[in-house]
Amino acid sequence: GGQSPLSGEPEVGACVTPIASVGPNATMHGLRFDPDRKTQLIRSGDSTNTFTFSVWFKYDGNATTYTSIFASAGSSNIVPLGYTGTDFYVYDGGTVINFGHTPQANVWQHIVVAVNDKSVACYVNGVKKEVTTNTTIAIEGASVGFNASTNQEFAGGYLSDCYMVQGLALPATAFGESIEGKWAPKQDISISDYGTNGFHLPFDPEATGENYSAGTVTGTPSLGGNW
Repeated sequence: GGQSPLSGEPEVGACVTPIASVGPNATMHGLRFDPDRKTQLIRSGDSTNTFTFSVWFKYDGNATTYTSIFASAGSSNIVPLGYTGTDFYVYDGGTVINFGHTPQANVWQHIVVAVNDKSVACYVNGVKKEVTTNTTIAIEGASVGFNASTNQEFAGGYLSDCYMVQGLALPATAFGESIEGKWAPKQDISISDYGTNGFHLPFDPEATGENYSAGTVTGTPSLGGNW
């Protein structure tokens, strides 16, 4: 069973900005997440402790405390990807562990978190930092833009091109590539199956031939299924 996919009247539109001051440009179709309106996406699902989450994030620069980009939708209070004003982090249900990557305000950053039990790798624009958590990072379903277990920690900014792949801990090069020395979205992403709980959310109103919900890459864009 699912829940309403959207709340807080999120905004979908083309948010066009350079990926870097020098290098390639890309059109990023961003979904705006507003803490004041508690924008959120949530879906139910079985527990998994091996997965990859990839997203392009344009941070609004207003974080003053712990904030969640991607978390479990269950009651376990696991946050594979969160941020403060100074760092991205993983929360294992008892301890916040910083990755050592700094969020940059008002620019697009590509963030990939690859989880395999207690081993968590975080890539920002292709640069890898790896940590080991105290407990297994197992999530149930997915909450995007907030922490569903606490109904708090709402993200602020734009998210674009979200992938969650169940069963695989993938590197950043599965989703991005270096062009002219700068990190950019990969043109051809060869993922044919996201797994039972996986998904792709391009947030592009003109996208065709991609499935916004779980399973293999087929069908018409829709926020249906069990979102």
